[in-house]
Amino acid sequence: VDEVTLRKGKDSSVIRASDVFSISFSSIPTALQKARAFVAKQDFQNAIGQFGFASEQEGSTWLTQLALLEKAEAFLTWSVFDPAQAQESLNAFRHWTATYPDHFWGPRAQIGLARATAAAGEMEEAVRILQEVADLAFSRNLGRHLEAQAKVARCQVYLAAGKATLARQRLEGPGGLVATLNEQGGDVQTPRMVRSELAHHLATAQVLLGDCVENLDGLQGAKRYWE
Repeated sequence: VDEVTLRKGKDSSVIRASDVFSISFSSIPTALQKARAFVAKQDFQNAIGQFGFASEQEGSTWLTQLALLEKAEAFLTWSVFDPAQAQESLNAFRHWTATYPDHFWGPRAQIGLARATAAAGEMEEAVRILQEVADLAFSRNLGRHLEAQAKVARCQVYLAAGKATLARQRLEGPGGLVATLNEQGGDVQTPRMVRSELAHHLATAQVLLGDCVENLDGLQGAKRYWE
């Protein structure tokens, strides 16, 4: 997670991970494109098979890691429609994080692992993983957006576990996550792409807080919140 190595032919350069917002590729192999197309159509069974096929292709040094990560994420999305897939997602994320423990995509995989863990009913473990991601993002300066993503996901897990009061406490008030994200997103010193991500997480946090209010105060409380 500390650095990213860029290779082009025989040349290579090293960039600090804290200076990298995201990684994209100029050319996506056909196998991976097909897998993503299956996910878009919610044809998860074929998507899983295609991601597996893509992960076995030779050529790109990054393809195996990305295909297996997106395979785990596809299982997680599938579990929304078929809860039985939650365990498959959990197994896939556990395998990925064990195989690539120091990868740049590690925090992304850890957040996926936490979501899969929660979907499998292990709420306390999911919260622990998300706290680790938030701490990692802060200690290694990986970006406010990553820390925010982990903290919002943690509140989602709290609410799903029936701890609406705890989720609300984390989200609400002057020192809460909603106020913090609103302040950070308005900081002009923050890079534009990071501010865009923070705005997305802020919107998610605001909706989540509304869900907490409705859970605790009923529809009338939720109405007052949204007004």
